Amino acid sequence: MLRFKETVIVTYNYPYCKITFGISLFEIDDPNKEHFMFFSKGKWNEDLIPNDYMDFLMSNKLVINDYDLNVPKHLERNVFFYEIKSENHDENPNDVQRKLMKIHITLIGCGGIGTVVLKNLIGLGFSTFMLIDYDSVNISNLNRQLYYSSKDVGLSKVRVLKKRILDFNPNISIDIREDKIGSSADFLRIIEKIDTDFVINAADTPSNINEILIESIKERSIPYISGSVGIETGSWGPIITTDIKYDYNKIFYSHTTQASVSPTNMIIGAFMSNDIMNYFINGRNPILYKRKIFNFTDYSVEIEG
Repeated sequence: MLRFKETVIVTYNYPYCKITFGISLFEIDDPNKEHFMFFSKGKWNEDLIPNDYMDFLMSNKLVINDYDLNVPKHLERNVFFYEIKSENHDENPNDVQRKLMKIHITLIGCGGIGTVVLKNLIGLGFSTFMLIDYDSVNISNLNRQLYYSSKDVGLSKVRVLKKRILDFNPNISIDIREDKIGSSADFLRIIEKIDTDFVINAADTPSNINEILIESIKERSIPYISGSVGIETGSWGPIITTDIKYDYNKIFYSHTTQASVSPTNMIIGAFMSNDIMNYFINGRNPILYKRKIFNFTDYSVEIEG
């Protein structure tokens, strides 16, 4: 049985049958409402769909095989979202969710961006993490960093995070390291026995942290992303993989500032999380492998490369 994907909407405005799917709008000349009567059903036996309708539905990726939800209850809303990402009608979005649940993420830096990325990835169903941060919670962190409270001031960030996350979901696997990364050798030592699938850098120290981590992930062939926030702009990406060539002198810059607020950190952390999700669902989008710069003043995005 085929049905429309979750966000497909069918309406009629004489003389057109209109089908909306995300940002796509299809207007079909339909003065007798013949097409509207068919499409408004929303679900059909595949063998009974006329060929011209089938071609239209398949070529525009509007339908999916009907399925039963088969994931933890708190992740069910994700599955409806993942079906929209499906390229083929016979893909089961439950499988997408179960795939994400098996991916191992290494996160360096558990501050304003790092905690936002972590929160979003957990919500997306990622369930296995290594968190690396040598810092303790400071009162100045509380204006923008998630999970921490005034009672945590002076405590290890990664230890606090592990407790908070396991309180939320005891089935999440979290390994923590209170380590300072000053060289590629430091990072490779930390992940020596870890089979990690993706590395996220949300740290801004030392100033050459990106260079250190890129050298490491090249050696281990691990996909990598970094992000940073300034005053008027923030940037994230590209996702770096060993099969794509990059001009490393252009895609990263080091900048630290005492000024930092929650909205800008949230924006960049959310964009990073979205890219990570899309990389594992369908990594063919070339924008994933470019650096993006978001302007907090005029809300524009510059895509480099």
